[in-house]
Formats: sequence, structure tokens, C-alpha cells
Amino acid sequence: MSLARVVGVAVCAASASAIFLVACGGTSERLRALENDAFARYEPAGSHLVYTRAEKEGTALGERVYASYRRLFELPSGNPEHQLRAAVKAATRDGWKITGDPFRTGGTLSQAGEKRLASGHAEVGITVFPKGTPSGNARGPALLIVLRHFD
Repeated sequence: MSLARVVGVAVCAASASAIFLVACGGTSERLRALENDAFARYEPAGSHLVYTRAEKEGTALGERVYASYRRLFELPSGNPEHQLRAAVKAATRDGWKITGDPFRTGGTLSQAGEKRLASGHAEVGITVFPKGTPSGNARGPALLIVLRHFD
């Protein structure tokens, strides 16, 4: 095995360990605030929950990591603009202020927003993947919701 490959594997293992350590050890006030937000329970019509990932705040590789709560759904086939609009409408109903217009990047359609929680400032990212996620976690249309807590 080449030195470059050994170093690459070591860096990946160290990164994974650091990220794992950030996420371990229970929950936090900021993570609970995200998990308890009404929009954290949103489920698109006809969808299937692929995964939920909750990470508390901490540090990884010397960098600050903010608390986040992510949910990925497989969606039925449909119009990506309508699918995004339905999720944005639910976020707005749950008190999120949507900022800016929807934007496209890399074959996705996204929109962002913010909300003041009792524990501080939070942001939401809502993304529709019309042809599945790059990770392959969802092979068909998908919706990713990311709630992130800042100070």
C-alpha cells in the first residue's frame, strides 16, 4: 500500500472518529430545541423517511460544529417546485421565516430560512433532489431538511 493511500485512510479514520465523538454523549439544549421544533416532525405527503440524523454541537478537527437535525425522505414522483413549495409552506406555518427565492445548484432545488428559538438563532435548509441524492441514500426523488442551531 502506498504512503499516500495509508495517509488518506488515516485521515478519513481520524475525521470519522472526530465527527463520531462530537455526536456522542447524549443531547444538548440546542439539539433538543431543534428536535422539538414543529417542523422537525414534518413529513411530506406520500413520502418514506430514509433517515434522521441528530448531532449536538461541539468541535471536530479543531473546528466548531453546530447542533443539527437532518431528515431525508424519498418522495413520490412529482414536480420538484411543488414539492419544495409544500415543504416551505409547512416551515412557514411552523414559524420559520423563509429568506430569498428558491435556487438551483447541481440539479437540486433549495430554499433557506431562519427562526429565533428560545435557545438562540436557527436556520433551515430545504432541498429537493429530483433524481435522488448524490450519496445514493435515496435513488428517486428526495427531500432533505436540515435544521441547524447557531448561537
